[in-house]
Amino acid sequence: MFAFINLTVHLWFTLSTVNLMDAEGFTSIENQREACSWESSNENFTTHRALLASRIHSLEELKRIVKVDYFPKDTVDKTATKYVCLTYSSMGKEISAVLKEGIDQDEIVKAKDGSLLDKLSILFKDPFAIKIRDNLKRINILARRFRIKYGDEDLAFYDLGLASLKNIRKTEHSFTTALDSSENGYINTFNHVTAQALISSIFGIETAEFVAVVHERENMPELMDKNVISNLNNSDMINQAVDNYVDLLNNKMGQLLGSALSNKYNINRRTVWNEQLLSSYLNDVQEFYRYSFNISMKPFNEDDEIVIRFSRKLKAVL
Repeated sequence: MFAFINLTVHLWFTLSTVNLMDAEGFTSIENQREACSWESSNENFTTHRALLASRIHSLEELKRIVKVDYFPKDTVDKTATKYVCLTYSSMGKEISAVLKEGIDQDEIVKAKDGSLLDKLSILFKDPFAIKIRDNLKRINILARRFRIKYGDEDLAFYDLGLASLKNIRKTEHSFTTALDSSENGYINTFNHVTAQALISSIFGIETAEFVAVVHERENMPELMDKNVISNLNNSDMINQAVDNYVDLLNNKMGQLLGSALSNKYNINRRTVWNEQLLSSYLNDVQEFYRYSFNISMKPFNEDDEIVIRFSRKLKAVL
């Protein structure tokens, strides 16, 4: 029995503890649904507009757009799990994202090379990771450039977001601040939304949500603590908090978008991707960006090099 457990632990860590693009831990928060407005219907993903961190200059400005609730409200119990709920109203509907305390990416990586007890601790904290270990391996490959295996021109999710950035037609509405063209502008939003949409379409929203929180916990665990956030006085830390809160909401919108497109194209884990499907899918994602930011974008075509190469990678990985 002990040998079986050891083998299971080793297998999971071999497959899924590499540095995911934001491979992130998630556990269900059923008992917290009454605490904040939960996710809205995905019957029409264009009822929400994505956010650009480059156009939000402070936490105060963010809170004029997004309701930020920290829990537990009673801080007497120091052992209570902390979490933050972000509620964003857009076009008359609400969408919410939750980040709670739990395992983070660094904790998983350290357990990989740690003792058996370290590994078992991770498994008991978040057993859902065992269930999706094979999918985590594939997501990691799609989220990273693996040039040794796939060649010098290998692509990742980030490259799809970068391609959408290059597809923006320059008009008076396209780049309203200098930061829109920076890493904290369109490219960050496109990267999060496009990746989360594809993960949701292929592997399901629950897996996408898992992939959407471990990285945020590692990058800035302070996000869940009202007292720490309220006392931030370093401009870099404040900007990082704003960026990460925006990422959480864009992740959620990407998940809803991916679910809608999964239904539209009947996509699942066994879908065989080709250039026609990928170009159509990415153009629908860009339609969401056009709607969100009132911008004009060049469409993807089946014969675009990035479409050809990434569709091949999808087929190889899936």
